[in-house]
Amino acid sequence: GGGGGGAPFPPVGASVRLTGTSYPFSTVTILQDGSTVQEFKVGSNGAFDTTINDIPHGTFTFGIYATDPDKIKSATYNTTFSLVGGTGNILSNILLPPTISLDTDQVNPGGVVTVSGFGLASSTIDILTNQQKQNLTANDIKTTTATSDTSGRYSGIIDTTGFARDTYEAKAKSIITTGESDFSKIVYYGVGVSPNPVTLLSADLNVDGSVNIIDFSILLFHWGTDGGTATPPPDINQDGIVSLTDFSIMLFQWTG
Repeated sequence: GGGGGGAPFPPVGASVRLTGTSYPFSTVTILQDGSTVQEFKVGSNGAFDTTINDIPHGTFTFGIYATDPDKIKSATYNTTFSLVGGTGNILSNILLPPTISLDTDQVNPGGVVTVSGFGLASSTIDILTNQQKQNLTANDIKTTTATSDTSGRYSGIIDTTGFARDTYEAKAKSIITTGESDFSKIVYYGVGVSPNPVTLLSADLNVDGSVNIIDFSILLFHWGTDGGTATPPPDINQDGIVSLTDFSIMLFQWTG
């Protein structure tokens, strides 16, 4: 007698297929919960299409980053999947963020800073710079535009005319007809002073110096959206959606 219930989930693993575009001849690295599971080099068009198999039931965060031909790493594109055994899952049109570097970390007021790196081939590169501070407004952010060549390489100029003496940050993104990438890593430079980057609590959504239940409430209010125009952005990692990844960042920065 008796009988027993079967296994709650199929015994076979799930799969995740990831397709997208990096910069030509870059090396793409795939992470699963922070550990490398794949690494490969893309061709002249930067396209990749890869599948991770035999993943057990559960929730996993996958990270994808590129290393450009100059051996500089990009920011990591992150996504989280809740997987059920035996299912096939796909995330397409992943556009990896560009790499970024500066020719100098300090410039006299009115001087120029050259920004360069690799982005998606033949794409528009928006380079944004601003004084390092919280509660930024649209008027605080200056944008300059460059164009990457067929190899993905780009170069642009930040003109600091009118900038106050302070530490500034810069970041870049690639824009093509099918969408735009996340932003690059942030790099810092000083205008008239040595740069002095300050680590800001990106999860302090009400800008009161603490990360606590109030910030968590703001995060929940925007859950599943792109965060709208709220500043600081509830989409803490700027991947286009307020999700478990943003919650994880908030927990890491929690002050109570």
